[in-house]
Amino acid sequence: MDNHQSANNKQSITVESCFDLYREQVKPLIVEIESIAQKFPEQVLKELRDAFDHLSLSYRFSKNKSKEDCQNEVESAYRHCERAALDGYKILFVFYHDEIQKHLTKWENSNSEKYQDFSLLESQKKFNDAKKSYKEAKLSEATTTNYDALAKHENTHSLFVELKDYVVDNWEKAEHYWQQLNQFKNLISEEKTKIEKHRNQWIGIHEKVSGISWFKEIETKFGEAEKAFSEAKKSKINAHLKPDVVISRYDSALTAYVSVTEYINTNSENINRDLQRIKRHSWKSMVIPIIITVVLTGLVTGSITLFLQSFFPSPVQIEHSTQQVHDLP
Repeated sequence: MDNHQSANNKQSITVESCFDLYREQVKPLIVEIESIAQKFPEQVLKELRDAFDHLSLSYRFSKNKSKEDCQNEVESAYRHCERAALDGYKILFVFYHDEIQKHLTKWENSNSEKYQDFSLLESQKKFNDAKKSYKEAKLSEATTTNYDALAKHENTHSLFVELKDYVVDNWEKAEHYWQQLNQFKNLISEEKTKIEKHRNQWIGIHEKVSGISWFKEIETKFGEAEKAFSEAKKSKINAHLKPDVVISRYDSALTAYVSVTEYINTNSENINRDLQRIKRHSWKSMVIPIIITVVLTGLVTGSITLFLQSFFPSPVQIEHSTQQVHDLP
């Protein structure tokens, strides 16, 4: 905008001014639009065509018309160049507005935590400010010169470009963050399942393994891992706690669980030997009392039977005794 001149300043507008405006402002806008839409903007093309019509008339009038007629045509050409730039800014406004709105809507409809965590509320405020700036730039076209209107549109364009990059960048960061977070949670869940499978082996025999060194080490390490995981789950992104810090806490928790698994695997031989020994001892401890109980029960039952038989003869015994009496001479 430094070399852009107001068409109201008739003495300053020259053919060179038209080409300077095209080269410094219109052409960069065309390139930006083509990179996005993959086609030449028709509105801009129309204004440039009209601008060159006036420039060609100015050249023709320079041979047989007054200088004032030539200058009028140059000024008309310059105004069309300004209109080409204004149309370019408006085309880009539509693109950036829709792109930002798409990401903000997608963000709001996805996960409320994502929306809060990555400053999208602040982005919404900036979006509203940028739209307000565009509205003011549009109104200025009717109340000020094209020069002033272009300055406002240029400022608005910068706001939208910056905001679009910010929103897209933060969306990608959020997606990457949640992918990492879910990956860590899944890995932690897998490690906890492995550990719990081992810990289930000594359910009910804690008092018998509690004094063994490997048991103490596993329970200590597992407790530390559980604490680290609990702290990670409490972590929320805010102005003082960045995403990479939260991820590092989940990483620490995973590392703690993995250390438990590695310790169990390294000491598996000792663990299995001790568990087998404890189970064999437990089996003996259960079988011997059962045998003793069975034997004692048998002895007691036999003694009671003999005692009862001595006082209360069975029918067979009575019949036998009666037969003996009949057999006497």
